[in-house]
Amino acid sequence: MFRVFVLVLAVVALFLAGFAVWTNFKDDFSSSDHTHPPTAPLSCTDGAFDKDLSCWNEDTVFAVRDSIRPIFLRYADEEQKTVGTRVVPGIIASDKYVVTGRNVIPPDGSGVHIADAYLLAIPSDRGAPSEHLGAPTAADEALGFVAFPRPADDKGLPAPTLLAVSITLGASSEASTTDQIVIPMMDVFPQKDGSLPAQVTVFPAGNVRDRAQGNTPAFMVNAMPVGTPLFALRDGTPEFVGFVFSTSSTFSVAITAELVAKYFQHLAIPTPFDDQP
Repeated sequence: MFRVFVLVLAVVALFLAGFAVWTNFKDDFSSSDHTHPPTAPLSCTDGAFDKDLSCWNEDTVFAVRDSIRPIFLRYADEEQKTVGTRVVPGIIASDKYVVTGRNVIPPDGSGVHIADAYLLAIPSDRGAPSEHLGAPTAADEALGFVAFPRPADDKGLPAPTLLAVSITLGASSEASTTDQIVIPMMDVFPQKDGSLPAQVTVFPAGNVRDRAQGNTPAFMVNAMPVGTPLFALRDGTPEFVGFVFSTSSTFSVAITAELVAKYFQHLAIPTPFDDQP
């Protein structure tokens, strides 16, 4: 009886296998008007901010690097002795200014000051020398920014040496929860001769974690250092949409590009939002 049962199962299995082969054969040689449902191609042309890295490409990295350079800061005490150094991301605001977080300025009464500030060259600057920046200016406690003047000639006209271009502000008001975020990371490799070769690397940094309804001036992202520039991807093309204003161990709060534009306006730098109230 058991052998009969096994034989029946074998016959059924052979029948099902034969039916599957016949079905595939029929599909392969069906009439010309027979079509399979098409697989929808990935859209990288919808004009909206991307939710993931599907549209990420080499140009994404180049576009972020175009307008970000490391700022190397040397701190000294009242006797001009070096007490520390720091590297932070610098946003190329114009050929006159580079902007970063105000938290780079030592607290009043600390006896420490910024003795030197350099805007460091990266490989894409093709051997151009780093820029020795002027003293920090236009510190804004409310927005958390400070600007460093870039080199000027003897007539006070801009004379930058790096090939960086001024940043383009994106429409942060469009950024919503789950939009992909990428950030630049600064790497500096001090040499024995005192030179400071540097590079800017672009990394995914998760997604917008929370955004209140309406055109709010802030949104939440994963925890990252204060002063980190934030880029969203529109069909793979990065747009500067925010700046980390405060941070905790679990999340960071970023102010929008529209608020960054208000700071740029104080520096007399034109922005796409100049006509907005």
